[in-house]
Amino acid sequence: MLERKVLEGKIRLPITRIEPSNKAPRGVHIDDLANYIDAQRAAAVKECEQLNRRRA
Repeated sequence: MLERKVLEGKIRLPITRIEPSNKAPRGVHIDDLANYIDAQRAAAVKECEQLNRRRA
């Protein structure tokens, strides 16, 4: 599912083949994945803070 979303452009992550062969599996560098996860977390924290301010 992740690979499909990346290839469709819905998630911005660089994907590379592990080996030069077209049949080789694709992968994401751990630093790129960590940066993506950190950005998603930051957006979720910001949204949570905004929602909690409205209720207070």
